[in-house]
Amino acid sequence: MTNELNVILGGTRNVGYYVVKALRERKRPVRIVARQPVDDKDFMQADMEHLEDIQKALDKATTVYVCSSFPYKTKVWERKWPQFIDRLIDTVKGKGVKIVFLDNTYLYGPAPLQNPVREDHPAYPASQKGKIRKQILETLFDAQKRGEIDLVVGRSANFVSPVFKTGLLYHSFLENMLNGKDPDYLGDPLAIQTFSYVPDVARAMVCLGESDMHQGEVFHLPVLDPMTPSEILLIFNRLFDKTYQIRPLTKRMHRVLGLFSSILKELIETRYQTDADFIVDDHAFRNAFPEFKVTPTKAAYLKVAASFVEQQEQKSFED
Repeated sequence: MTNELNVILGGTRNVGYYVVKALRERKRPVRIVARQPVDDKDFMQADMEHLEDIQKALDKATTVYVCSSFPYKTKVWERKWPQFIDRLIDTVKGKGVKIVFLDNTYLYGPAPLQNPVREDHPAYPASQKGKIRKQILETLFDAQKRGEIDLVVGRSANFVSPVFKTGLLYHSFLENMLNGKDPDYLGDPLAIQTFSYVPDVARAMVCLGESDMHQGEVFHLPVLDPMTPSEILLIFNRLFDKTYQIRPLTKRMHRVLGLFSSILKELIETRYQTDADFIVDDHAFRNAFPEFKVTPTKAAYLKVAASFVEQQEQKSFED
């Protein structure tokens, strides 16, 4: 593409970081945008709360990967997400810019979910955050239908990341194991879950960004094989040569702990996804991109655990 420029909003963290990596492997020009500076020739510092920064970041963009995030608080989301989406649309409308939007599964509902969960699952969110996600998606698709933007949405299940400390399977789960303790889990450890391996999510986002065939569509991004947290624990235990046991946090315990932890309080409303089976179906993406290779499930979990062991050992060496 002549004068191609791929702008990655939130390009220094988690999915955005790996989107940059995948684009560079394809020799694609990138602009990495984030609030906190990093030492990279393609980096631009910008705050997505400021219109001027958004306009500057998207100048000359041909494709925009929206991997941004805001603090995980409902009141913050209520204010900042709609404002950001409005400003994003106003900045790029009519310019032929393609938006590849990273979404999550919060808009699905009501609970219990209809497994397997496909892209056409009813969208009656069971949480305030889900209602916000639904609202901003409707805003984006309204703009797309008016011809103001090109849009494709990649919707990811819960993350497992080999670099960044994020997701249910890190906080208090793998994190505890790294510190010699039994893992905690916010939900039923025997409920079947699907997790998405972040490098796969990023490569899939780039596939959507490079394709001209899926304007206005939503795809579930690739997921690992459905497993229970108890089964995933066995993989970690074999790596660590341990016999850790999951300590499930009941709803009652969760609410009590939420009095002392803001993040735990915020997670209460999405427990319906982890207290019961939640099987995300990614066949639409796999059928659209048959050459895409999803990381084998066991290998992905082992890479995640081994990466954090290496980080822990490196930190210990530096100390």
